[in-house]
This record gives sequence, C-alpha cells and structure tokens, in this order.
Amino acid sequence: AWVNQAAITLAFVAYCVDICSADRPIVILDTDLGGDCDDVWALSYLLTQRHAIDFRLVLTSTRNTTAKATLIARILHDANNSDIPIGIGVLTNDFNPKFPEQVGFEWWYAADYNVRDYEGIIHQDGVQAALDIINDYGTADQPIWLISIAPQGNIYQMLLNDPSIAAKTRVVNMAGSIHVGYSGHPPISAETNCRVNVSACISLYQAQWAAPIVTVPVDTSTFFQVYNHSYTPFFTAATKGIQANPIAYTLWQNYQTWYYNGGVAYRSMRPHSPFNGSSTMYDLETAWVAMQLLEQASTSSVSLPKLPYMEFEAVRVVVNSTGYTLLTNSTTVPVTYAAVHWQGTGFQSVDALGLDIAKAFVA
Repeated sequence: AWVNQAAITLAFVAYCVDICSADRPIVILDTDLGGDCDDVWALSYLLTQRHAIDFRLVLTSTRNTTAKATLIARILHDANNSDIPIGIGVLTNDFNPKFPEQVGFEWWYAADYNVRDYEGIIHQDGVQAALDIINDYGTADQPIWLISIAPQGNIYQMLLNDPSIAAKTRVVNMAGSIHVGYSGHPPISAETNCRVNVSACISLYQAQWAAPIVTVPVDTSTFFQVYNHSYTPFFTAATKGIQANPIAYTLWQNYQTWYYNGGVAYRSMRPHSPFNGSSTMYDLETAWVAMQLLEQASTSSVSLPKLPYMEFEAVRVVVNSTGYTLLTNSTTVPVTYAAVHWQGTGFQSVDALGLDIAKAFVA
C-alpha cells in the first residue's frame, strides 16, 4: 500500500478506529464508480451512516481501476472522509469509447487531482486488502458486510484466491433481473453487472455465503429516483456549500460533472437534472437496503427481509451465458433474497424512500 507523509498519524487513527468501532459492523464497498452516478450517491449515503458502520474499504471495480481510485480519493477528500482506505481492484479490458480514462463521465471531477495528496491509504492490491479484512475480522457469527454495486470481478478473484472467505462474509448486491426488465415490465433484461462479467456473476450466486445473498435487481431499482419534493432536503443541504455540508456538496458537484458531460442522456423513469432530482438510483437503493439489514442483523440475520417500502422474495438464481438471471427450483442452488416489488401504487413508496435518504444528507 502507498502511504503519504501522514502515515504515522493515520496509523494512530487506525488504531483508534479498531478500538472505538469494535461494536460496529465492518463494511467493504465494491464499486465501479465513474460511469453512472448512482455509485457516488451510494458511497455518499454510506458516508452519512458512519456512526453505525465501520467503513473499512472502498474497492474499485471494472476498467481503469487505478484511475477510479484517484476519483474516489478526490471525492472522499472533498467530503472530509479521507481516513477511509481505498483498494485498487482488478483491471478489466472491456473498453468503452465514451468513457474518459476508461472511468466514465465523472472522471472530469478528478482530472486535476494529484492522488498523492490523499490523506488516507491506497492499497495497490485491493483484492488482497479485502481478503485481509475478512480473514482478520470476519467470522461466521459476525461476518464482514460486502456491499457490491459493480460487476463482480473483484469478488470472483477473492473467491478464487481464498474460497473460505464466503463463510465469513454477507453480501448485499445490485444485480440481476428477476421478473421484469429495465423497462419495468417483462421480459427480463441482461442486467449490466451480470452481463459485463458473466463468469464472475455465476461464481457470486454459487458461493455459500454466511447468509443468503440479498440482491436489489432492476425489478425495483429501475424505478428508484430521489425526485422532486423528495430531492428538496438534499438540494437544500448541498447548496449551502462545502463548509456547511461537505458530503452533500461534494455529491452535488459530482452529479453536475456527470450530468453535463454525458449523464443527461442516461435513461430514467422521470426526467432528471441536478436541480430537480437524481437519475436512476440502482446502487443507492442497494446501499439503503444494506443499512437496513445491518441495523436488523442482531435479531434477524438470515431471515427473509421485511423492510419498509418494498417486498422481498426468496428465489434461486442461475446465471446463463449471456448474463440473464434465471429462476430455478434446484435445491443445489443457494437461496437469494431479492427486492422484487414496491409497496403501494405509482411512485408512492419510491418517493417516500427517496425522502428518507435525502434527509440523511441534512447535517
């Protein structure tokens, strides 16, 4: 790992974190942040929840993972959370000609940032850093929480290097299409995180984790936006400036960078802009689900989730060669808990959840 001149101070901080956060669940976020801005919303939301979690690692995924570490470093620095370690994940070669630096439209937010200014630790081998956290701190009774909002290449490599980590890890992920597709109607879609790395997605759903995977498929997430009146608390907080609210302000600035450099063309159920609401928040919904489960973990660690706003279904999923998540009755396939329906009608539950999340950004 590369450490800057603040290494001694950070070592002391890490020592304090180990003591002071011993009673909080340890979280690793695996993210392909840079392409679609729902990742930065998910990361920023988790930053507002640090009172409840021990945020040990942000692991970069897909394409130019080194440049993505620079982008995440800039975001964490600006959001006043640069004590969080960053891990550089597996580099992939799925070239996208539209993406600057093979990061995405958000790259321009960090284009002038010198990563050596990052106060925290950047692990050159992020997969090994994640494995070390799981093996050093995870147990079957108190597993590490792995929030996966990316193609599963890092998870695939982790399982390849050390299959035993599955029994010490709980996974909450954004992946798949169970009953409906991106349109919100049948047929199902080849969801991006599964389609980009099919072999990795197969390994994810075949592994025997500490508890059933909880997945947020497009069935619910394709509808989710923080929108209109639900967006207002966030917008108000963000526009007060970086001194008043560094997390909200940094997120809003990043959203604008993404939007004006190409994100305006991304699909959403309702028209989005930095001034009226978010784009489709697949990964933000996933981060919220993870936080709800973390809060319930002491009383219902492996049962079918019962959360506000949405309904879950116990399913068994197999991934075919083109990235479709197909249902099976085979008992050899582990059970997955999938968020498949919103409660109520229209956007009632969507907007209620959006308002709850927006309020989390109010300092």
